[in-house]
Amino acid sequence: MSNIAESSYADLHSHSSKKENEFELYKFILNSRILNEEPNVFQNYLDFDCPTNILRPFILDKRLENEIILKDLYKQSLISYKNILTVYKQLARYLKIKDSLQLSQFLSLLLWCGFFSPTGVHTYKLDGRLYLDGLQSFDVFNGCGVCVAYSQLLEDFLRECGFETASIGCKEKQNMNKSSFTYLPPIIRNYDISENKSFSDSFIPDILSLMCGNNCNHAITLIKDAQGMYLYDVTNLCSLNIISPNSANGITYKGSVNIYPNESLFLLSNIDSFDLLQNLSSSSTSDIKSKRRAITQEEFISLFEDTITKFVYSLRVVKTAYADNYRDISTINKEINTYGNCKESIKTYKKIKKTTK
Repeated sequence: MSNIAESSYADLHSHSSKKENEFELYKFILNSRILNEEPNVFQNYLDFDCPTNILRPFILDKRLENEIILKDLYKQSLISYKNILTVYKQLARYLKIKDSLQLSQFLSLLLWCGFFSPTGVHTYKLDGRLYLDGLQSFDVFNGCGVCVAYSQLLEDFLRECGFETASIGCKEKQNMNKSSFTYLPPIIRNYDISENKSFSDSFIPDILSLMCGNNCNHAITLIKDAQGMYLYDVTNLCSLNIISPNSANGITYKGSVNIYPNESLFLLSNIDSFDLLQNLSSSSTSDIKSKRRAITQEEFISLFEDTITKFVYSLRVVKTAYADNYRDISTINKEINTYGNCKESIKTYKKIKKTTK
């Protein structure tokens, strides 16, 4: 182990369960990257007695390395991103929206009504994703995105509003079609599910995911407020109550999902997500009852209807906030179109660093 982090982690894995050691291994890799060190991932995989797939720590380390690089490359966009989130946080306060669930519903309205898009239109779109590690939400500033972008956008917005949040991977137990819902808010959602990826863009990630034992096929947001933890799904406009560290039931959705806090670390790799995901993962099923926020269907619908009413009646103010944000939205849009996807952005960053040495 590296000298700086050694004192913090040397004895932890010898006194913990395999499940806890998986998080400690991931956290060791995280802290090494934050300290600008390159951890010996294979040796640390051997040192930490944990059940994780051998490829996961390597993928996590690479994604964390990419995240640090990308956040340096996109420094100006990150300033603009914070400005955008701040303006919409202030708008929520103006509309007297303070509850984390209602803020999540408010963010859903902003997203699907195009208030993060330079064209004013948003489309769920499989094609053209950027795959920016740690910056998955930037897809929405191209007017498109999928569940991973939405989950991180909500994560970042709620964190700006003072809540603990984390994107989390899950697996739907049945298809979320309209007949599965007892309530759907009257929000028009545009979809383009055609996909035109190259062989390397599709086959290689799919094989890696399979080899890593990745169970996730969807991303949602884990939220913790004063009332406890729950899940919100921006893609499907619904919430879920946590039943155990690995399962949740829909509130206005007649179904359930399996959730994977451990896998979410290597899958989504956002530096700010670790603590809350570990909190969930380390909980026993009996602990969940005291840790969760149990949302009723009536509460969810009442809050969403109130959010829509406030949104519609204050549409002029919402449009003013969008106009205030437009320069920053355009800044991010310009940079992501200049630097391109994750692979192209990393390549550009290395060229810049090489020429400035």
